[in-house]
Amino acid sequence: MTLFQTILFIVFLFSLQPSASLEICRVSCGNQLVRFPFRLSSQPDRCGYPRFNLSCKDQAQTALSLPFSGEFNVVHIDYLFQNIWLNDPDHCTPKRLLHGLNLSSTPFDLLYPRSFTFFNCSAAASTQLHQAKYISCLSGTNFSVVALPADRLDSSASLSTSCLEIATVLVPFSWTGWSNLGNGIMLTWNEPNCLRCENGAGNCMFKSETGLDVGCSGGFTNGLSRHAKYGIMFGAGIPVLFIVGLVIYLRNKVEEDYNNRHPNQPELLSTTPRLDASVKGLDGQTIEAYPVTLLSESRRLPRPNDNTCPICLSEYQAKEMIRTIPDCEHYFHAVCIDEWLKLNAACPLLIDQPQYCGYQDFELSCQIQETTQDVTILTFPYAGNFSVFHIDYAQQVLQLSYSEGCLPRILLQGLNLSGSPFMSENTQSYTFYNCSTMVQYPGVTKIPCLSGFNFYVVAILTDGYTPLTSVCLEIAKVMVPMSTDWWEDGMTLGWNQPDCRWCESHQETCLFENVGAGLQVRCGSAIKH
Repeated sequence: MTLFQTILFIVFLFSLQPSASLEICRVSCGNQLVRFPFRLSSQPDRCGYPRFNLSCKDQAQTALSLPFSGEFNVVHIDYLFQNIWLNDPDHCTPKRLLHGLNLSSTPFDLLYPRSFTFFNCSAAASTQLHQAKYISCLSGTNFSVVALPADRLDSSASLSTSCLEIATVLVPFSWTGWSNLGNGIMLTWNEPNCLRCENGAGNCMFKSETGLDVGCSGGFTNGLSRHAKYGIMFGAGIPVLFIVGLVIYLRNKVEEDYNNRHPNQPELLSTTPRLDASVKGLDGQTIEAYPVTLLSESRRLPRPNDNTCPICLSEYQAKEMIRTIPDCEHYFHAVCIDEWLKLNAACPLLIDQPQYCGYQDFELSCQIQETTQDVTILTFPYAGNFSVFHIDYAQQVLQLSYSEGCLPRILLQGLNLSGSPFMSENTQSYTFYNCSTMVQYPGVTKIPCLSGFNFYVVAILTDGYTPLTSVCLEIAKVMVPMSTDWWEDGMTLGWNQPDCRWCESHQETCLFENVGAGLQVRCGSAIKH
């Protein structure tokens, strides 16, 4: 780059209008980062979406006030999945639920709501109810308050003789299961929808100074944000201009001295050394040889459900160019994959990560699909392959479904998690029956993937009252990892080690303390070698 070109580049950067709104609107209260759609009450109105107001108590505790349910402490905000974890300031969330959690006039909804019935029992009776959740903050010396999912009441008939029913309320049922009822509640929001922007590491914000339409600034799809360019302008532009001028001056000085000493030698040629592109990436001619397709208005793709570029995470649009890698037939935006291939010869979806990128026994694989979107796979040594459709890093749980599409079948065969770091936090014993006709009893669940045209496979809690023996044949009793609709949606498993919950809740990165030296982890942003 000549001095003149460099000056033009710097002038161009100066012409950009910097935006300080992100810096003004992004604040912290204690360890909680507050940004769009949330805002603190002391910030400008346009920093947040309507009804997403938070307060900061003693500069340390973020709080959310619900119009008809009072104030809650904010434990964690998951901007990526649009969830917020709340807790009672007096550390007794069940008491707040009994008073009625009214979310009217708020943008929030319950995350996986489930009905729970609360009972007041004698202290002796509560110890015999292994399925019930003991509520310590509501219990006393001579009595105990317990909660039980309403759909399990038939299996706990002893409650009616030793306990008094208090109320049945809806409880947000989180991924961790109902056993953590006293640890707070999880709410979610749908509007504004910033999922794609957050997934692309962008900044969700209002599109204009008026209205409620939101857009995305920065991230993988929009290049550098304006404030980033502004930083580059002052942080790099002026020093680069000075260095380039100094280099040109020294170079001319050296050439002048050389020519004075060697007047008969040919003029020194100006060359710029280049790395061999074949060492890391591909040359331009090879890249251009890869097939390119111009998408029509119908946006017809080789795999219709694979409609998002894996690099920039944007959907393919009409009149865009996509380039296909012949060896694996993966396709991307041409402008995205071309830059990648200049530095890496391999397809970005097929590159194996180094071992230090993950913890022992936490290896996942990407299963390539011909007609549908690729699937993340977790393989258990003694249970086979499971599809991963959600990982909650903050709570250390993951949601799985059996890769062959029928989880109850693998449960009947025996779910063996030996040799893996995963476990079910809450299991229940279910009895499976094969019935000649469909039975209609409370608590009986039909298993569609195991049933046929003239027979029905059903399951019911083992210790429940089951008048099924006259019309059904018992198959087996199995332990089932509890989750919502496990017979259709899969199961939820958790892990204890490595323990990165504190790190994730403070929005930091969990990684190895030292690469190649043990399994100790820490919070940080870089790996120590």
